[in-house]
Amino acid sequence: MTDLQAAELIEKVFKTHWHTWRFEVEETAVWVKHLRKYDYTRAKTAINNFYMAQTRQGKPAPGSLLAALREHATIKTEAGDNEPVCIFEITKAGKKRGYKFFANPNKMPAKEQIEKMAETMRTNFNNMYGDGHIVVREMEIPF
Repeated sequence: MTDLQAAELIEKVFKTHWHTWRFEVEETAVWVKHLRKYDYTRAKTAINNFYMAQTRQGKPAPGSLLAALREHATIKTEAGDNEPVCIFEITKAGKKRGYKFFANPNKMPAKEQIEKMAETMRTNFNNMYGDGHIVVREMEIPF
């Protein structure tokens, strides 16, 4: 979700359910940072469900609320979470390690774009560091 959506979630969902919860500037910034990791619609549903399942009134412990978000608002990917995945590596032939390039699994570029980017980077590495660079595919691109 975007920063604007995260702020909207705080204003329209958190403050509605827990009207005495005062979000100071720093607390709002921390929550926005954490909320950006989640899908807006799923997060809103997870927070509403968390509220309905609460057995006591009052502001919830942030850890409990974050646990509910992790369980119900995270978009599952092949990587297991929203962590970037390595899509290719540029290395010199015969070397064990090179330079890895990552992509967000939720916003994976098209296969053609990845191939073009890999070839462009390989050419740039050859121009900067001498010939002999190769592209190592870190994952099978699903599309």
